[in-house]
Amino acid sequence: MGLSDGHMGLTEDYLAQLRQTCSSAGVQPNAAEWLRGHAAGVLAYCTPKSAYLLGRAGQKISAVCSKTAIEKMQRGYNFGAKYRNLQVGIDRIEQNIWRVEEKINELKRRNTAKDTNDAMFLEIELVKLKIQLRNAVEQQRRFASWPQ
Repeated sequence: MGLSDGHMGLTEDYLAQLRQTCSSAGVQPNAAEWLRGHAAGVLAYCTPKSAYLLGRAGQKISAVCSKTAIEKMQRGYNFGAKYRNLQVGIDRIEQNIWRVEEKINELKRRNTAKDTNDAMFLEIELVKLKIQLRNAVEQQRRFASWPQ
């Protein structure tokens, strides 16, 4: 149990919560065993690759890691956060593409001269958005996995 808690970046304070939860069920966790497992889990958690995954998921680095470990993890975290930030931008561009396509379709259905002209301008905007999307996806690929 401590191993998975350490892997998740939970601090030793979690053991007190665990004791309280277990006591309501009439059992007590083996603290020494939990602490041994927790220490092993923390070693796996406090790595640059783990930090990359945290950054990519938009989570923070837990205080369970030492200051030295956190300093070593920072590059991985920043790398993962860059991926996540690019994904947020990609999502926004995709939403804009969808909106512009919907507007173009609406204008084409109306089929007036002004609407046709407006649709042409939106087609240009659509091309620009698709170029932005392609560039953002290409940039994101550079951050898609931790380079080690």
